[in-house]
Parts: sequence; structure tokens; C-alpha cells
Amino acid sequence: MEVMNIKEAVTYLNGTISEWLLRREINAGNIPSCRIGKRILLEKSALSTWVEDQLKKSIEPKEPCRLSRAK
Repeated sequence: MEVMNIKEAVTYLNGTISEWLLRREINAGNIPSCRIGKRILLEKSALSTWVEDQLKKSIEPKEPCRLSRAK
């Protein structure tokens, strides 16, 4: 199990997500984490899984908008 702190996680993600946004997602319970005192630790595999889920959500085909015609 590989564990990293917030700054290491941002670096691992090549800065594609800001530290602020990462903290927001952690606080919302969207990314599994462990808090030890003031430190927040993330498991690398859990972070990777979260990123993969976000990518899948962003490329899923959306249902076409069906507009009803007024009579």
C-alpha cells in the first residue's frame, strides 16, 4: 500500500487538479482518505480509482435531449 499526502497527490496527478479541489473532494467524502492529526493521507490506488471513475463519467454518452412540441 502506497500512501501520499495532499501535495504528493497533486504532484502525482501532474497538477491536473488543484490542492483546493482535491481537499474539497476529500471533505465531501468523494475520495477516500485518512486523517492523522492535521495530516490527510491518501492511498495511491484509491486516488487512481477515483480519477478513472471521473474519466468514465466525463466520456459516458449522454441521452439526447427530447423536446416536446407545443400543440
